[in-house]
Amino acid sequence: MKKETIMKNLYIVCVIFFLSDGLSLSSAETVHERVFVYTDKECYVAGEDIRMKFCVMTPDLKPSTLSKVGYIEISDTQKPHLQLKLALKNGSGSGKVKIASHIPSGIYELSGYTGYMRNEDAGVVFKRKIAILNPGQKPEPGRAVLLEGSLPVKIPSQTQGNIKIKTDKNTYREREQVVLSLENLSQGLSEIVVSVKRNDPFASIESVDNDKWLRQVKTASGTLSGKWLPEYEGHIVTGAFTDNAERGISTGLSVVGNKRGFVAGQTDFEKGISSFYTTEIYGPQEIVTSVTNLATKELPNQLTVVSPFANYLPESLPELQVQVDTNLLSGRYLAAQLTPDSIDLSSQAVPESNYYTPTYHYDLNQYTRFPTLSETILEFVYTVKITKVNNERKFRVYSGEVDGFTSTNTLVLLDGIPVFEQENMVNYNPFLLRKLEIFDGRYVYGDRVYDCILSFTTHNQDLSSYQLGQGSLLFKYDFPFLPVPFTTPDYSDENLRNSRKPDFRHTLYWNPEVKIETGKPLDLSFYTSDLKGNFEVSVEGITSEGKMVSEKSCFEVR
Repeated sequence: MKKETIMKNLYIVCVIFFLSDGLSLSSAETVHERVFVYTDKECYVAGEDIRMKFCVMTPDLKPSTLSKVGYIEISDTQKPHLQLKLALKNGSGSGKVKIASHIPSGIYELSGYTGYMRNEDAGVVFKRKIAILNPGQKPEPGRAVLLEGSLPVKIPSQTQGNIKIKTDKNTYREREQVVLSLENLSQGLSEIVVSVKRNDPFASIESVDNDKWLRQVKTASGTLSGKWLPEYEGHIVTGAFTDNAERGISTGLSVVGNKRGFVAGQTDFEKGISSFYTTEIYGPQEIVTSVTNLATKELPNQLTVVSPFANYLPESLPELQVQVDTNLLSGRYLAAQLTPDSIDLSSQAVPESNYYTPTYHYDLNQYTRFPTLSETILEFVYTVKITKVNNERKFRVYSGEVDGFTSTNTLVLLDGIPVFEQENMVNYNPFLLRKLEIFDGRYVYGDRVYDCILSFTTHNQDLSSYQLGQGSLLFKYDFPFLPVPFTTPDYSDENLRNSRKPDFRHTLYWNPEVKIETGKPLDLSFYTSDLKGNFEVSVEGITSEGKMVSEKSCFEVR
């Protein structure tokens, strides 16, 4: 592709971006978002996962596509104990968070909101109560108290409401398949949340006031502060300068291990912050923030990452009054400690770019190794040369578009991190490098235009032995999490069914995105665990007319 064509396409993309940016912000001025969060149960013990479905709606109860990130906080009156960002698509997302083993027993408030909702009063934030019991700790006075006896288990009828919930049997054995049928699915109900858990609540928890929530959604109005922009492309990461920010500097954020993760910042010099508009970056990552001047020299000023959470705290919470059978509680607590965290972090990886294809690719393991990078480049990377400019060595790349070597403003990346002091890259140990990719053309990042990209990758993509410059800081940072599939054993395999490995699943089934067709029955299936007792099936959803659907049924495992 000719250079003129590349630049023309680049200009078109920029124009479309700014036009869409203006339209999005203009339309956002009249948009109000409201959130509803489903959970797989109300009572948890330390070590268990809290599974959630996050829904964002407009006042007409349509899915809001404005925000792409949802925020969850689980707090007491002192501080948030658990915080989670969820990636949203078409107004919904799901995820889970593990309850820490040190969390004290008590009633907690779960808050759900989008960043854009922070332009309104805190009263619009979704809230629900959950109970957490930690048998490994003595209850703190005023937070929780153990009462004698067990809480009566409420057994729901098989046909409680409009939706008919049926199981193929009333009683099952351990590790037996359950076929669950849902009939009479309501008009205007496009999806539902289904949860199956053992029916052994240890406390009575105040439920969400659905009527109050619906009134709040339908009457959403008023002015917005405009302080918080909608995260309509992806998560906005904010950094604060450690020293006064002077004009003429540039900021960057990079994700270690992937060249797609380099993002230029937009700086507000009056507030002393820089914002990074990321997209398609998920899960736990290592990031590097950098501060440079126009000559791409790193400065002593640095950027520290600012928490995006609002830290909403309840003014008061009731005391948790625990009523439960001791043996039942001990078994559930032990099961929670023995169940490993099953989040598949590979599903949260940063995707490689679909737009940038390397012009040249070198697998350095296929070539003779030389003791210096200069010799490596000289011997077999004929499209790159190193030139000395003002006593500092710089990379220059041969461009077929101009039939010559470019100037020295090449973007050099090491495991996705920009190396502004290119002398440091020239001096880097070449034996630590696995591959080199060369990208021809011109690339725009913020206020910088680069002639070509040199992307070096280490064997483990972990910046092996590289010393960051004085203007850079390395952080561990959680980007929004993608949905994590709920996995269950398939005991149709006889060897697995007869395995002596224990199965302590308390939640047998969780599906936050059950797609339905109105008027047609729906069949779901799963297997029981090694736990016996009464199990509750819960089906929840919201129709397009604003009707809250909540139906329950049960079966027995003996």
